[in-house]
Amino acid sequence: MFTTLLLVFWLTASVAFLVLLTLMIIKISQNKKYKVFLFTSIATFIIGLICFIAMINVVPKEEASINSTRNTQPKVVTNSPNKKQESKVPREYIAALKTAESYKRSVPMSKKGLYEQLTSENGNKFPEAAAKYAMEHVTIDYKENAVKSAKSYAKNLHLSDAEILEQLQSENGEKYTPEEAKYGVEHMNDK
Repeated sequence: MFTTLLLVFWLTASVAFLVLLTLMIIKISQNKKYKVFLFTSIATFIIGLICFIAMINVVPKEEASINSTRNTQPKVVTNSPNKKQESKVPREYIAALKTAESYKRSVPMSKKGLYEQLTSENGNKFPEAAAKYAMEHVTIDYKENAVKSAKSYAKNLHLSDAEILEQLQSENGEKYTPEEAKYGVEHMNDK
């Protein structure tokens, strides 16, 4: 959209410049002392025209590459119910499931942490039944989430392994199970 507006502006400015140049050529050709100025103006116009032609050729290619990037985004496959089953499931349950899937893609959480986020007054405020439905139908590798969380603590807060383990298991922290937290610390240096 912006590039289209830029092209329209450039085209309008070029036409206006061409009209002024034509008028100036007529006026200057009558007076010989302005020939250098005339030559400079013509050279500037030719350079501008070359830039305009280049811009016209580049913009469609950029827009095409942007559109092709949009069309190749990976699709997230979950074990969510199909459309026929969805109609029988309350809307709020489906919303809780979609929210859980969104968290799955963006924030590594423990099972308990995700459930609390879905039901919390400070979170999404879903009813417990809707959150339970979401938890039963979303597929998340909580051990892998523990690894991601451990890597984040190590990289951003520079914590020791013992501190990371404690933070991953803490009720005030990530709320991973002891097994998941241990797995996260053990594998946080894996590639």
